[in-house]
Amino acid sequence: DLESAEEVFITSTTRNLLPVRQIEDRVLKTRDRVWEALGKAFEGYVGTYVAEQRAVPASER
Repeated sequence: DLESAEEVFITSTTRNLLPVRQIEDRVLKTRDRVWEALGKAFEGYVGTYVAEQRAVPASER
């Protein structure tokens, strides 16, 4: 249930994680602890992945 959720966020391949603050006229309570932790973890993953891909020549991918 959105009404009782401590945090709500959406995911996207182009925008990563985005917190949801409001749905229509309903303002949601937010704490952002999970969203911030997931965002940092995902940024770390992407950074590592990109660095690894750059280290491999395109012809070998």
